Amino acid sequence: MGKMIAVVGAAGAGKTTLIEGLVRILADRGYRVSVIKHTSHPVEGLGPAGKDTWRVARAGAAAVVLAGPEGLAFWRRGRADGVEALSGLVADADLVLVEGFSREAGIPKILVHRGDGSPKEVLGPLVAVVGDPLPACAVPHYGYAQLEELAGLVVAEAKAR
Repeated sequence: MGKMIAVVGAAGAGKTTLIEGLVRILADRGYRVSVIKHTSHPVEGLGPAGKDTWRVARAGAAAVVLAGPEGLAFWRRGRADGVEALSGLVADADLVLVEGFSREAGIPKILVHRGDGSPKEVLGPLVAVVGDPLPACAVPHYGYAQLEELAGLVVAEAKAR
């Protein structure tokens, strides 16, 4: 799926906040954005109001998938009265933002980095860093106030794949 871009980083680095902001911007620009969030916890639904998965759904995501070791939860905006509504899950999205899955080599990555630790090991192409700069890193760096510009990079990456 060439339209996927993963947002990776340490726990608490701001991945969900970044995705939430990108979903709002991209949805406002007319893109259908779906979100897949990785979890290491058992999945029993999208979770309570106010938590990460609920937040990205409320931001305007067309669909949200929460994938964990014992199952997955799926939520999709719109009507859901038939098998056709479930086909393709996120296939009709213009792009898919993936939270986590840093070890999936084939997905381009945006690293959310806080300077209080070494960055998470990332497999696959790194296309941007958000947050604190990484010394000697050749990819573009964005601050949290530059989400409009980062959204442009996300769209360009999705179109290039």
